[in-house]
Amino acid sequence: MSENFPPTRESISVARVNRTMSSHAVSEVLRETLALFDEFGTPQTTTEVADRLDLGRRSTYERLRRLVEHDRLETKKVGANGRVWWRPRGRTDGRSSTARDWPAAETSLLKDVLDSADIGAFLLDENFEVVWINDTTERYFGIDREAVVGRDKRRLVAERISPRIDERERFKETVLATYDDNTYTEQFECRVTAGEKREARWLRHRSTPVESGPYAGGRVELYFDVTERRRARSDLIESERKFRAVFEEAFDAMLIADDDATYVDVNPAAADLFDLPAADLLGRSIDEFAPEDYDFERAWHEFQESDQDRGLFPFVRSDGERRTVEFAATPNVLPGRHLSIIRDVTDREERERELRATTEHLEAVIEASPNGIVVLDENGIVEGWNPGAERIFGWTEAEVLGEVIPVVPEAKRSAFEERLEAVNEGETFHGLEVQRRTKAGDSVDVSISTAPIHDADRGSAGTVAVIHDITERKERERRYDAIFNQTYQFTGLLEPDGTLVEANESALSFGGVDRAAVVGQKLWNAYWFEHGKASDRVREAVERARDGEFVRREVEARGTDRIAVIDFSVRPVTDDRGEVTHLVPEGRDITDRVEAERELERNREQLAALNDVNNIVHDITAAVINQSTREEIEQTVCKALADTDSCELAWIGDVDTDSQTVHVRTMVGDGCNLDESAFSGNSEDEDGGGPTKAAFRTQSMQVANGIDADSERELWCSQADAIDVRSAAAIPLVHDGTAYGVLNVCAGRPSAFEGEKSTVIGQLGALVGHAIAATERKRALISDEIVELEFRIPNILGSMEIDATAEGRITIDDVVATSDEAQLVYGTATPAARETLDALIDQHPRWDSLTVLAEEGTVTRFEARVSELPLRSEVASQGGSIDEVLFEGGDLRLRVHLAPSVDTRSVTETVRSAYPTAQLLAKRQFPRSRQPATHVRQMLVEKLTDRQQAVLETAYHRGYFEWPRDASGEDLAESLDIAPPTFSQHLRSAERKVFESVFSSPTPT
Repeated sequence: MSENFPPTRESISVARVNRTMSSHAVSEVLRETLALFDEFGTPQTTTEVADRLDLGRRSTYERLRRLVEHDRLETKKVGANGRVWWRPRGRTDGRSSTARDWPAAETSLLKDVLDSADIGAFLLDENFEVVWINDTTERYFGIDREAVVGRDKRRLVAERISPRIDERERFKETVLATYDDNTYTEQFECRVTAGEKREARWLRHRSTPVESGPYAGGRVELYFDVTERRRARSDLIESERKFRAVFEEAFDAMLIADDDATYVDVNPAAADLFDLPAADLLGRSIDEFAPEDYDFERAWHEFQESDQDRGLFPFVRSDGERRTVEFAATPNVLPGRHLSIIRDVTDREERERELRATTEHLEAVIEASPNGIVVLDENGIVEGWNPGAERIFGWTEAEVLGEVIPVVPEAKRSAFEERLEAVNEGETFHGLEVQRRTKAGDSVDVSISTAPIHDADRGSAGTVAVIHDITERKERERRYDAIFNQTYQFTGLLEPDGTLVEANESALSFGGVDRAAVVGQKLWNAYWFEHGKASDRVREAVERARDGEFVRREVEARGTDRIAVIDFSVRPVTDDRGEVTHLVPEGRDITDRVEAERELERNREQLAALNDVNNIVHDITAAVINQSTREEIEQTVCKALADTDSCELAWIGDVDTDSQTVHVRTMVGDGCNLDESAFSGNSEDEDGGGPTKAAFRTQSMQVANGIDADSERELWCSQADAIDVRSAAAIPLVHDGTAYGVLNVCAGRPSAFEGEKSTVIGQLGALVGHAIAATERKRALISDEIVELEFRIPNILGSMEIDATAEGRITIDDVVATSDEAQLVYGTATPAARETLDALIDQHPRWDSLTVLAEEGTVTRFEARVSELPLRSEVASQGGSIDEVLFEGGDLRLRVHLAPSVDTRSVTETVRSAYPTAQLLAKRQFPRSRQPATHVRQMLVEKLTDRQQAVLETAYHRGYFEWPRDASGEDLAESLDIAPPTFSQHLRSAERKVFESVFSSPTPT
């Protein structure tokens, strides 16, 4: 609990008790300083003593030097600038060691003093029994004097006093230690708790052995109330913490110097300002940063004599750069410590110098300006009036300053005040043309531009107005306007460069525009002509007229609610030297006449074009019927289209979905060939693909009736450089949901595929698609050789979450398309596979319904209605057919028949795109059977339409030809989603063709 503390009033009081009778002639302050040194000769530095006395080093050094002169202390130099001080051993207060006994009178005086002092005191004899305590001790510890005098202090500490102290054990241990070794001075602080007859307070204990007198060998213990001092010290620490926070974080540089003008503390902002690390700045003199011609000694002396100083200082940084700083300095914020707060204002001073120069320049301009310049406050009181204003209005500056501006006529005062309020709120006005009055009472036309004046403290501070006298100009305009606006034609006036100077009321009313909105613009950029090609046509006419030519042409002009055709002309106006000074544009609305002519021409063209398109479609329909291969069909269609006058190019392509390129299969057109067989056809839209791929993907026709840019033409044709494409159509060739490619037709004129023409030519997609599909199927069925691909798709039923362990098999024998894009599946199932068949209907979204047609021995014949059967149309589009579909043991087996010319790799990829786990088990090629059944099958493909074949196959599978019939014609019509009469018609036609083929054809050998 023992602590080392700097000497205080309490420690000095203890020393005085021990030296009360000392008669040595030293002053009170020197005795206070001497009390800091113990009798053991412990040395202390000047700084240590100064810190304990809370004094400056110079004042402390002076006290120590005088004590040496009184022979109370000794000293010696340490190091270059240091010095230590100590009390000679064996010497306490300078008295002889033989003077140990205290006279009774002095003892009585001591007791009288301590009894009345606010210091608690215990006097102990050599046995450490309490000889005496004072009233303050009773009050501090809540003990009775009579109960403790004569008692052993050790027991009192243990039993009566330490229980009343916080940290009682440390207190007891520390005090009792002084009795065990009564040779040293002890001091510490302790806290007495509140209780009966005592208040809570902080006490400083200071005790020392009694070395002479009647109580020699005893001990004196003094207790000083330091409650308020501890509170003050806490407040001081908090204040110091706050000061350091402000000091360290301040934006401004803060520096503390000693009496020698040497920096002893600086903040980070100061280090930044001086461009020196803080450690390098400490110990430097302020004088080092002043210019050579600055009288620093005089300034420093005056500062120390003042209460505060502030101003500007010519500061020189460590790198030699000269800056101007603004400072506020206070001397002796602490004894011998002087605070300066510094801010770099070099840039501000430079700006102020520039501002003064600008202000002087502006004042000169205002004085010399031919325009009137007037400054008003917020209420319209004149604060500035230049010579130009005096020339315009007649009033002198002296007559109007401080007065309400006199130039506003009474009838216009309200409008003036509204505009003044608007300017006060931040609005500006430019070229405002108004009438004002002169001192003579005359009216004057002026153009006024105003702007608000802002004040940093109070916001709006008034208005500045620049006034131009336009009286002569307005008079000319009134005379000109009387003539200019009487004509019904559109008339204007241009500068030679095409800038619009004026437009008459007819032109402005037609466009629904204000004069201010168009005057000052180039005519071709003005509202009437800024659309489409009109701007270029007007610009060309103006440029030709500027060279002296009269130009006339038809131009489209934009009005308030329509685009009008005007008979437009530009006439040059020349001066005496023949130079063009102005241009006069004129226009007359001839829209009704032009529209009537255009409508008549459009009707003729559309009628002729529609007839042409109908004839083309009719000719193509007749031509493709006689073609036997897909290539012949495609070549016939493209040639028929390209031979027409309206078509520049026709080509058919298909889309490679992997490479996202369009492959050109057939192309016919002047100057075009098949050297470039593929192109990307990409566009920048996020769906990608351009028109050909879009038509292929969406199976809908894509049309463009106004193609201008080369990049746009390249989307429609891989050889866009060879032809001038202005409109185009991409027609998907689709049959039965399968796209066989895209027919692209490119025309050299715009709007070639509008209205009915688009509808008619769009029919080619279904016509050609059907012809290609029929040809592909026919090729697959009548070829002499057959390529057979056998696939296995493992665990396909498991992937559908259908029990794959069931035995039995399901065979699909035939598939018939209905008119509602559904399909009828005919097949057989073994008994063990019935549950699997039912599960397909219940769980698979594409299998809609099941009809059992017959139970024949060990198999069940069935009809299933499915929304889509994968691969059928895809394989057919590639010239093949699915010969067998078999579900067995959870797997699916497919047998596909192809013509030898078909790319088997492409078919394999098609199967695997539908079923990624598909395995190709076998590839075989063998001659087609020449049996009569095969002959009949070939005949059906050649002779029957798709609908006739579907009706005939459905009737066969449903037992329509049995007797009694298993299903009626109405039942079959409902399954095929057609009307019963339609069913009967197709069936009769199919039967007739079959009988004709059988009875009129020789039997094959």
